[in-house]
Amino acid sequence: MNKRRHKRVPISATATLRFKEGNETQSVQTMAASIALGGIGVYSDNPVEIETDVSITIDFISSDGMIKSSSTEGRVVYDKTIGTMHFIGIQFDEELNAENQPALYEHLQKILSWNQ
Repeated sequence: MNKRRHKRVPISATATLRFKEGNETQSVQTMAASIALGGIGVYSDNPVEIETDVSITIDFISSDGMIKSSSTEGRVVYDKTIGTMHFIGIQFDEELNAENQPALYEHLQKILSWNQ
C-alpha cells in the first residue's frame, strides 16, 4: 500500500543540498530521480544522515527547454545505499506552492497533467 499523499514524477534536474555538519556548512551535489509536492528523491555520491535539515536548490529543465532554479527547505527521511551511490529521500518542510516556488510548481503541475 502506498502511504504517499502526492504522486511522484520523474524530473530532469540537479539538486544542491546544503546543511550543517558540526560547525561547518556542507554542500552536496545530487541528481534528482523524482519529485512530488511534498518531497524529492535524489542520487548522491555522498551519504546524508537521516533527520538532517537541508536547504535545497533545484535546477531543472522546464518544458520549454529552459534551465530554471528553485529553492526550498526540507529534512532527510531516507538514505539507502545502491552500489556506490546513495538514494536520499527528502521531505519538504512545506509543500511546493505557486507563491514560494512558482517555476518549479508550474513545471510539476504540467507533468502531473500529462499523466492524467
